[in-house]
Amino acid sequence: MGKTGSGHFVKMVHNGIEYGMMSAIGEGLNTIKEYEKKFGINMKEVTKVYSHGSIIEGKLMKWVDQGLKRPYFKKIKGSVPKGETEEEMKKLSKLLEMPVLKQAVKEREITRKKPSYAGKIISVIRNEFGGHTFEKS
Repeated sequence: MGKTGSGHFVKMVHNGIEYGMMSAIGEGLNTIKEYEKKFGINMKEVTKVYSHGSIIEGKLMKWVDQGLKRPYFKKIKGSVPKGETEEEMKKLSKLLEMPVLKQAVKEREITRKKPSYAGKIISVIRNEFGGHTFEKS
């Protein structure tokens, strides 16, 4: 990657991008969830389409799709536990203007005070890719 420390720095930036993407997915699916009954939406169908052939298709969406099908999904509280990288993300977001990362960290903190469907989505993604724990409701 470069000089000593550059690999770690690049990995932290990667984590920052990941935080933003997970937050965007959580926010979008939270919006759909709010209108689920009004439109008769099937969330499992939404995530199936989003994870297979959509422009936002990717590993994160595939993990959401898989996670929604797991029995444990209903047990997730919707608060994102503080992860080991959260403090590093706060430091990273101070290096340059990084509004998406700042907001993603803020949204995680908000879920710890007020659990949400977005928090549930972020928690399921974290569990699917890294086995991260989640709070049960």
